This record gives sequence, structure tokens and C-alpha cells, in this order.
Amino acid sequence: FDVAVVFSEKANAPSGDIRLLFPEELIAVCAPSYLEGQENLSDDELVKERLLHIHEPNHLEDWNTFLSDAAVKAPPSTASNRYTAYTTYLHSALSGEGIALGWSFYIDDLIRANRLRLASNRRVRTERGFFCCISDRGLHKPAARDFANWLDKTVDLKPL
Repeated sequence: FDVAVVFSEKANAPSGDIRLLFPEELIAVCAPSYLEGQENLSDDELVKERLLHIHEPNHLEDWNTFLSDAAVKAPPSTASNRYTAYTTYLHSALSGEGIALGWSFYIDDLIRANRLRLASNRRVRTERGFFCCISDRGLHKPAARDFANWLDKTVDLKPL
């Protein structure tokens, strides 16, 4: 490849010119009807709710990461709250089936449109994110550098 966009920690991204496009900021969200009439939940209240889990290697520990500095632990996933595809996972949250973790840059539009709401005031920025990587081979190609520069500028136009 000349240019790739990867979800990773910077240390695990392919070598070459690596640029952070979007940092990962985890937020807990649900359908407005799921917590209708309630304020955002405390950590103690949150872990008593139906937490939805993405069962994919990069995301198995997302709830534990989200609650890493809290006095509570997330309950483990079960067959009934485990999803292998993010679209199905997100659709379950939109349908009021529980509370999901999302990435603010990815679902802010759904929150603004009142299709999702914050379930907690907690926001957790991790070391992960989406990185634009120009390979060593791509560094020698003006078109690859131009594309990466364009992508970097385009992402900067989107508020986080």
C-alpha cells in the first residue's frame, strides 16, 4: 500500500509517516426512550443496566477501558448482549435494547438528531484512533503525500 487508514494504537500502526485523523473517545449512548425522563447515569447505575458489547478482538475490553478509573466493573458480556458487527450493535442501541459504547466522532450526528442520547457524563479518550499511514514506498510518491495531506485537512474541518 501507499496510503492506508487504520484503527490502532500509534505504536501498532504500520511504519512510515503516521498521522492521527480521529482519536478514540468512548461515550456511553442509548436511545432516548431507554432512559426516558432520567438524567445521565452514575457509574454505579450504569453497570446495572443492559450494557451492549462488541465481541471483536479490538473491542473486547471497551467497557473495562471506559470504566477503568471507576470504583465499579462492567459485567461480562452474555450471548444476549454480544454483537460481532458494529452496525448491528449500533442499531440495537438505536432500537432501545441497551446502552452501547460509541465513538463521539462517529455518532455525534445521531446525538444531535436526538436518535441517541448520552447515558453517562463520562468520556474516555484512549490511545487508539484512526491513523493515516503513508508507507515507506508511498513517501516517495507525490500523489500519496498529496492524498494524505488532503485527507488530513478534510478531517480537520470536522469538529470532534
